Amino acid sequence: METNLYIKQARGNKGFSMIEMIGVLSVIGILVALIVPKIFESLANAKINATVQNYNALKTALVDHFARYGSFTMSNGVQIAVPATSKNVAGYDQWLISEGLLEKKFESKLGSGATVQIRACVGTNTPPDGSNQAYWLSGAGAGAFNETGVGVAVVECVIPNCPIMDAMILDNRIDGPDDNNLPDPTKADITGRLKYAAAGTTGFTTVYLYLAHR
Repeated sequence: METNLYIKQARGNKGFSMIEMIGVLSVIGILVALIVPKIFESLANAKINATVQNYNALKTALVDHFARYGSFTMSNGVQIAVPATSKNVAGYDQWLISEGLLEKKFESKLGSGATVQIRACVGTNTPPDGSNQAYWLSGAGAGAFNETGVGVAVVECVIPNCPIMDAMILDNRIDGPDDNNLPDPTKADITGRLKYAAAGTTGFTTVYLYLAHR
């Protein structure tokens, strides 16, 4: 009787078999494969949504600014000197904050060092490479928007070091899925309100977001 009881206790103390462990690990692996991509997708969507929200807040502030001063090159009654070359004046969002039209600086977690700048129009409709070319606002190319006039100033957001895939997703949110030749991470986007150069081998690009011009 004691022997049978000992055998039952020994069987009761037995752990998982190798097959059971493999089964459990397989289930965990499947769950991880299903859940982890969703987590990263949610994080990416949160970054995109935050950037779009901040972008829209800037547009609203610019409308109020223009209604107050009648110019994008005027802040608090003081003229902003924009170089008539391929240079720009960064920190435009700081002026909007000082005017009480914006609560905080423009931010984007899609890249690093995002800023808002006002610049003088200088170039032609060529892919963005940092030298401040024109925007094709119709998304169609030629004849969409001539930025080459002397004295025309453009306000834009700049997001350096943006992953090309995030730039493509943001472009779809800003300009729609039919803009330019997207989705293709090997090509530049030179039309619409959002433009960027091809990422090349780095996988990163600088995103330019049109806000207003005058």
